[in-house]
Amino acid sequence: MLSINHVSRLISGLVFIGYLSWASLVTPQTWNSTGSMGTSRRHATSTQLLNGKILIVGGVSTTGTDLSCNAGSCTFFASAELYDPATGTFTPTGNLTSGGRALHTATLLGNGKVLIAGGFTPALGSFPSAELYDPATGTFTATGFMAFRRSQHTSTLLNNGKVLIAAGFGKVASDEFSPETSLTSAEEYDPTLGAFSPTAGNLGQDRNTHTATPLLNGRVLIVGGYGSGGALASTELYDPVTRTFSATGPLGQGRGSHRATLLANGTVLVTGGNSNGVLSSAEKYDPGANTFAPAGNLNQARQWHEAVLLSNGQVLVAGGNNSASGHWDVQTNFLSSAELYDPVANTFTSTSSMSAARSAASAALLSTGKVLVAGGGSNTAELYSNDTDSDGVPDGVDNAPFVYNPNQEDSDNDGVGDVADNCPDNSNADQADGDQDLLGTSCDDKTHTASLPGGNTVAPGTPFLVTFNLAVSGTFSGFMVRPDCVNIFQDVRIGGSQVSPRERYKPVIIPDDLVAVSPGENLSVTCNVLDAVSPGVLTPGNYQVTGFYGSDFVDPDIVNGVCTFAPCFTNIFRGVIRSNTVNFAVSETPPAASVEIDIKPGTFPNDINLEKKGTLPVAILGTASFNVKQIVVSSLRLAGAAVATRGKGDFQVSFEDVNGDGFVDLVAHFEVGQLQLNLRPGQTETIAVLTGTMNNAPFAASDSLIIVKN
Repeated sequence: MLSINHVSRLISGLVFIGYLSWASLVTPQTWNSTGSMGTSRRHATSTQLLNGKILIVGGVSTTGTDLSCNAGSCTFFASAELYDPATGTFTPTGNLTSGGRALHTATLLGNGKVLIAGGFTPALGSFPSAELYDPATGTFTATGFMAFRRSQHTSTLLNNGKVLIAAGFGKVASDEFSPETSLTSAEEYDPTLGAFSPTAGNLGQDRNTHTATPLLNGRVLIVGGYGSGGALASTELYDPVTRTFSATGPLGQGRGSHRATLLANGTVLVTGGNSNGVLSSAEKYDPGANTFAPAGNLNQARQWHEAVLLSNGQVLVAGGNNSASGHWDVQTNFLSSAELYDPVANTFTSTSSMSAARSAASAALLSTGKVLVAGGGSNTAELYSNDTDSDGVPDGVDNAPFVYNPNQEDSDNDGVGDVADNCPDNSNADQADGDQDLLGTSCDDKTHTASLPGGNTVAPGTPFLVTFNLAVSGTFSGFMVRPDCVNIFQDVRIGGSQVSPRERYKPVIIPDDLVAVSPGENLSVTCNVLDAVSPGVLTPGNYQVTGFYGSDFVDPDIVNGVCTFAPCFTNIFRGVIRSNTVNFAVSETPPAASVEIDIKPGTFPNDINLEKKGTLPVAILGTASFNVKQIVVSSLRLAGAAVATRGKGDFQVSFEDVNGDGFVDLVAHFEVGQLQLNLRPGQTETIAVLTGTMNNAPFAASDSLIIVKN
């Protein structure tokens, strides 16, 4: 392995182009005023439209006295406004047809319209009505009625285009006399019919002022809220396929009036809230484990705040209030402070404060990477600007805002910094990419393919293997390769719709993953992508998989073209490349049992000297439901090596109970010299994958190997 005696800055991931903004140069991580709304609003909704503008709808005025609006002393607005990021101004748009409201929801539909559902005024209580905003006409029109009056509920767009309306505070729509209570009911809105219908099952717990977060696997996570007994720690999952709820979690701390934010890696950050007092704690939900874990503490306890995922993967937490009560109409102790959550460090750090204290404001991430926060006790608005790559150049004017480049070098003068340019040697402001592999057409001199070594049919829940091959035809002196596959992600689709999460790129440390390459060299990585593709999503059917590879490394020891600290690497691969698309199928019949292997049975660790001749024994472990005698021995491959044979061509295999569990195991021997492990220089640990077939169905399993020398 090449040796680099310093820590180099590496960002490995998707390549983004710098954004231009109407705003003047601003200081990194600061708030700057933008246009003001025509109306001062709290508890209004904010929705980014397909044209990039922000729709602000409804809300309530502020008197400064707690609970005064709940008692009817405030104005509830039917008006709406549009914020244009290009001009930094708000303009009026249509009014709601059914009157003013707050505590409603707004959801962007697939057709570009916005669904406004429910809401509250003291005079009318919670609303059962819903309306659609059409950006083309700038008007609202009535759509179907919900079966329940609702406010402080949630509204979530599902992958099938429908909208889940869950719980809240209210009662049956036709009931004119009963008091409102916390609800367990849920409904789905179908945009094609313009109508609501009940879900197949209710929530397991009545709740309001909770959160609902769409997960990458298509399910919806319902967290906390207030029930008839106070703040809730319970959480639930909604499955759009069965249209039912099931328990998950729970939270470590019950809470309502909190915020939940989906992170780039598919986990969910839950911040602040109230439980007999305002909270500073935070928790993170892991969909794979169905559990919550602590996620550090906010520097300021807060509720009714805003929490927005930034383009760099961090979360901006801003405003809110720290009053003892979690009631929606708290109008005191508003906060101007803000902080950033770092998902890597799992900590919160303070950032600059807003110019105004705000609670129950409206917030949205703009296409420029800035965050708009509007209202929350006034009609003013401000923009948060971040320096994502910490290079001293704000994102709004950085020619590569996601890659560290303080010198803003742009060799081809195309407006895209060299470190993010998909072809830094040739001017290509349009970043043309004919084969859509994210490497510029004029610089693309590599071929890359993906294949399925275990066959093109897999069984639900079994290891799913993809081999990614790269033939380097350029003159690169260094290249990134990750045998553990964190730099490969999958894009699994049915038709044109994505059905699985993508394994995002993760930062790595030089020199662990830098290898020397020369023209004509082939690199190969085999990945088990089962962890990145939910088995519950991959139901029997036909799918596609595409392998992606990304690297962006800049050697900071090269200053003005001069190597200041050897060794220096002037020609490192930068960019992201994509393989061909491979079709595969998930079989109708699940495997009889999972498959386990034991390399060098009876020993640990599994050390191997690749310089010595001989064979490597591997035990395929039998179980009550996995009969190893039905395995096709000739189909077995361990890291590309076939089963070794004896003089007359007989396979070197035996059947014995190697682990003493009472079931017969198959022990096969593989020639050490035929193993294709694709090791990096100096690498001492790896995973060997075994594949084979049984009863015409492929299977795969793996075990670790330790590489030793004489």
